Amino acid sequence: MTAINTYIPQALQKLMGQSAAISGTVQIPRTIVSIILPGIAGAWVAKSTNNFWKALAAAAVVLIISCSLLVFIGPNMPLWFVITMIAITGAADSFRTVSTVPAAQSLLKMQDMGIGTSMVGFIVSLSGVLASALYSIAYNTLVQATPGQRGLIEGIDTVLLISAAAALIALLLDVLVFRVIYPKALAKAKAENK
Repeated sequence: MTAINTYIPQALQKLMGQSAAISGTVQIPRTIVSIILPGIAGAWVAKSTNNFWKALAAAAVVLIISCSLLVFIGPNMPLWFVITMIAITGAADSFRTVSTVPAAQSLLKMQDMGIGTSMVGFIVSLSGVLASALYSIAYNTLVQATPGQRGLIEGIDTVLLISAAAALIALLLDVLVFRVIYPKALAKAKAENK
């Protein structure tokens, strides 16, 4: 999300020639999705603990798709397409939000609920800080190495590719590790909390 929130507005202005007003308003559809979808996604996730990994997988897939397709951003990309790709990232944020905290809380003892919930928030915040640092290094290195529009394109494309790769890693971890381990950990936690 950091890549899209930070570098797409810059791409809209510097590569596509859009105004600052337009680059700021492209986030509105994403915000609307992020307001409406969590209630629906949360109700679905709450139906079964098996839906936690599915929600996280859906979030990763949406990010892989949007970041991978936005790699081709440039003067010829239609604005509606950029807005659509940004809007669907609202779905990724919604699915992540309604699954990570409840999944963690379902494994915690009542006395550990506060610290466990805080840890989830801390890890999410820390991942954003680390992503920002990594994106800045990649972007600034490429923009300085190749001045002009070509450097901007290479920098933004690289940031989006890193974001898509991170989402792919998240998808693999979710499907291959979390999906397998979570039911066992949940059964153990329920047995201990009886």
